[in-house]
Amino acid sequence: PAPLLGDKNEEMLKNWVMGLAVKGFPVTKTDLLTSVEQIVKEMNLQEVFPNGKPGLKWLTLFLKRHPGISEREPEKLSKVRATVTESFIRNWFEEVKEYAEKNELVQVLDDPNRVFNMDETAFFLCPKGEKVLGIKGQRNVYEYHEGNDK
Repeated sequence: PAPLLGDKNEEMLKNWVMGLAVKGFPVTKTDLLTSVEQIVKEMNLQEVFPNGKPGLKWLTLFLKRHPGISEREPEKLSKVRATVTESFIRNWFEEVKEYAEKNELVQVLDDPNRVFNMDETAFFLCPKGEKVLGIKGQRNVYEYHEGNDK
């Protein structure tokens, strides 16, 4: 079926969803439905949807019309982690080396018994939220959040 909002508006919505996903601010289904409701009000098209707002049927058909968008579980990424650069990491290692040399701890860096492996498997630093809409086939969909990683 033809899009209720017209091809131009559908294309705009698709580009908005995909653009925000690429920038790390993916849209939830609720966000999309609320935005469409606002667009419908601004364009005086309330008669297009019952109660002036789109429902899950519209959302399902929108996603079918745009197979490049899929529902995904986002990976939370804090601002600090998102802005880390290679030079930042290299500088950190240089500071650790300088500290070890200054405090006569260089041998610690060469001792394989002092190497530990740890991940965040059981540390829920940022609880899961709502699934988001992202680009189909994209390996990871990141969602930036304000907060402390500690």
